[in-house]
Amino acid sequence: MVKLNALSLLAAALLAGCTKPNNATCADDYCQDETLPFCDKDGFLEGTENACIAISCTPSELVACHTATEAYYCNATGNDINISPCANGCDEAMGGCIDEIIVEEACIANTVECDGDVVKRCNADGVLSVEACDVSCVSDPEPHCAYLEPKYLPDICDMPATGHVDFGPFDTNIDSQCTGGIVTQVDGPEICVVRAATISIPTGVIAKVTGARALALVADSSLLLEGELDISADARSSGPGGAVPEWTVGEGTGSGGGGGGGLGGRGGNGASSTVDGGAMNGGPAYDPQSVITFLAGTGRRQDPGVQAAPGGGGGGAILVACRGPVVVSGIVDAGGGGGLGGRDRDGRPSVDNIVGGGGGGSGGHLVVQGMGVSTLGQFFANGGSGGNGWFSEGLTTGNVTPGQDGLDGVRSQASVTSPVPASVQGRGGAGGSAMASPGHGTRGGSQLPTAGGPAGGGGSVGIFQVYTPAGVTPALNVTVASPEFAPPLFVNVR
Repeated sequence: MVKLNALSLLAAALLAGCTKPNNATCADDYCQDETLPFCDKDGFLEGTENACIAISCTPSELVACHTATEAYYCNATGNDINISPCANGCDEAMGGCIDEIIVEEACIANTVECDGDVVKRCNADGVLSVEACDVSCVSDPEPHCAYLEPKYLPDICDMPATGHVDFGPFDTNIDSQCTGGIVTQVDGPEICVVRAATISIPTGVIAKVTGARALALVADSSLLLEGELDISADARSSGPGGAVPEWTVGEGTGSGGGGGGGLGGRGGNGASSTVDGGAMNGGPAYDPQSVITFLAGTGRRQDPGVQAAPGGGGGGAILVACRGPVVVSGIVDAGGGGGLGGRDRDGRPSVDNIVGGGGGGSGGHLVVQGMGVSTLGQFFANGGSGGNGWFSEGLTTGNVTPGQDGLDGVRSQASVTSPVPASVQGRGGAGGSAMASPGHGTRGGSQLPTAGGPAGGGGSVGIFQVYTPAGVTPALNVTVASPEFAPPLFVNVR
């Protein structure tokens, strides 16, 4: 193991030709320059508070004990630092976080017992070790520190995991990447589980996730998200586990606009040929406390008779720390996709072959579960906007011009709006956000010899949900969130 002090870190940075410009500060807890990725908040490494610094270290090794209860570990590529809390203290001579504390105390050989919130183990030589528990000590089936029984994956924490994963771009369809297995759900999509002792998304890493399966990142001791987790939809392509199953209500009309997807709220209605929002086909809102019994992204509308493709649904993911904290200081994006513009399906001039704009997909579903949860970052699950209506110079000519597609949900508390169409075309409803409910599609009109068709409704926001054990209050100190987090819920421990 190679340890780095302030001088060696500075020398490594100089040898690499890296210098710290005067504006490389992180007073806002964020380092923009990828060559200076680590925020030396208290000046521990280089002596200057709030400095963004370059890092060169031995991958996955201890860099230093930052405090008595916090360790700095080198990341997997040797160019950044992962911060890990240490429940039993940090000791550089012992390689970092201490798993157990050895004490001088008489004990009965080969016994284990709970003493309040502490596990006491006496080995065959009569040497006692103690382990302080984050929440409580559980006596059955053998005394141990309580660990999480996560929502959607109740048995996943029963066996401790090993190793570290620096998570990056990922496809849940690739079986070999699901190191913790593939879990089948009765009503929802399969879940691809990534399992390790510690998991991180380092600063500067964009973990774009695709695939039909939902995603679960399950760590034993800590899960740190400092970079970016992107489970959003892209146009008509859903995020991981999105649009499965397709939650629908009501029916659209053959020439009407599609409804926006619903999840954290109701989706906007598509327009009928005569009334703004007249198709009455927005997707329903769901209550995560009582309705959502499986992990998935969001639904999207695909009404009978409405054939314009809806926007993709935002993805579904859970972040779990079985025996420690989940800390999110980076960015999570679970936005919905924009609906397809209205069009003539087969080029033959007939009302039966002309369809309105597709509805926007709603934002996705993120669930964070840990023995402690701290959310310091940016969270977005905004809906996509609906597709605009078609445009024609006359229905008898067959010249039907497709409407503009709706736009994907944005990383903002404001809504995304569809492009401004020609005056005779319907305009897609805006996507839902923290500031506004999704909009309804508007109808088309006619100013002979031109005519236009109806547009789709906007998708709703998604859902951000946190679970902790009873008595543990999560620290929901987000920088920005759209929508806001749902009220915290409790989860059992074992």
